[in-house]
Amino acid sequence: VSQSRYYPPPTIFFSTVNQTICSGQNTNVVNISSPTQGVTINWSVQGAIPAGIGNVNVISGTNFIPTYQNVINSTNAPITIGFTAFAVSQGPIQCPGSPGTYLITINPLPSVFAGNNQTVCNGSQVTLTASGATTYLWNNGVQNGVPFTPNTTQTYIVTGTNANGCQNYDTVVVTVNNPSSSTIDSVASAPIS
Repeated sequence: VSQSRYYPPPTIFFSTVNQTICSGQNTNVVNISSPTQGVTINWSVQGAIPAGIGNVNVISGTNFIPTYQNVINSTNAPITIGFTAFAVSQGPIQCPGSPGTYLITINPLPSVFAGNNQTVCNGSQVTLTASGATTYLWNNGVQNGVPFTPNTTQTYIVTGTNANGCQNYDTVVVTVNNPSSSTIDSVASAPIS
């Protein structure tokens, strides 16, 4: 009497949930496992690496998706890379399991602009207004779009954060000119007509 044996198609599990990072950050390694013993797990990128994405060089492998370092998104929109993984049993009949999909989304950095460099006289007010992001944080206690009076020439740094939580920065120089003492003396000594 012949007997048939059932080889269930293997399932797979990813060690982490789908990832979302900002341009310039690293991804986390993703281990791919199966409760079925003795399976081979293969993975590959779905299609080609999208245009604008840099430093995603390994596009296929086995058992884990590696860490990608300094992943660059040079576009102005989020880009998602899909990975397909599936396990194949190693019994007399190699049964492929259902494929699983893993996603890594790379959000772009905001294009932060701190404004043009400015030159003012001592005692004059300056307003620094950055653009290109959603929220802004200046150094030296400056508030975006709020006038203030600088005392000395300084470089001001603004960090902008977009809606996806990604940050970028820019700088602007405010030069403060002080009136020379010779000018003051000549004005003071000038005869009054």
